[in-house]
Amino acid sequence: MYKTLSKEAQTVIDTYIKLPIGAGCSTPYYNNRRGKIRAGLNAIIGKGTPKEICDEAQIASLHRNVSIRKASPDELKHFLVDVGLGIDCSGFAFHVLNAESKARGLGALFPHLVLKKGIIRRTLARLRPASNVGVGIFSMDENSMPVEYADIEAGDFFSIIGSGLDHTYNHIMVITKVNGNTLSYSHSYAWPSDGKYGHGIKNGIVTIIDPTKPITDQQWNENGTTGQSNYTLQNALMARKVSIRRLNHLA
Repeated sequence: MYKTLSKEAQTVIDTYIKLPIGAGCSTPYYNNRRGKIRAGLNAIIGKGTPKEICDEAQIASLHRNVSIRKASPDELKHFLVDVGLGIDCSGFAFHVLNAESKARGLGALFPHLVLKKGIIRRTLARLRPASNVGVGIFSMDENSMPVEYADIEAGDFFSIIGSGLDHTYNHIMVITKVNGNTLSYSHSYAWPSDGKYGHGIKNGIVTIIDPTKPITDQQWNENGTTGQSNYTLQNALMARKVSIRRLNHLA
């Protein structure tokens, strides 16, 4: 049983938490649905690797004649948000789980996934895999399976389908560590309390206090908050379906 993520996958998370540019800062959360950008480089649609985000930030700084090499973490974070650079939840999960797949000797993640698209679309998707894999793709039965509490491993993920007032919002959180009945996770997200610049990579824990009840009835702790004040849990409670799943090829 995998109690923790591989060193390679954890390094991806750590690099998103502190981007290797200037003084470093946490990668902002980016939501393509709100940004209304349907095409573009991975880094500008919320799907970039840390390196791609840093490279694009350097280009943006040159265009704006702004130096970011000596910027403080707060100044750098503000710059990234203002120029629209960040990572969405599925982009973050893709790169973390891609590293995990490789670390387990199973090769890159994308070839193991079913997209249910035509041959031409899938061929094009191979050129930009991260931008073609969303929460819905991760959560398809062709790509992942539900996991019982007793069998949860690092590398599994929370799948939150149909949240929000209109039940159209999906979200994914990667489980990074399993310690008894406590599940640690990482994700890219924005809470209303984060304001314009406080969002980005977040860590939290879910403690299984009653294995006979659904995951949303367990104890969620993130940003030092539990219960109804926990915004991540709020969204999970609004969802049509919340489950813990494992990629089929990692089973």
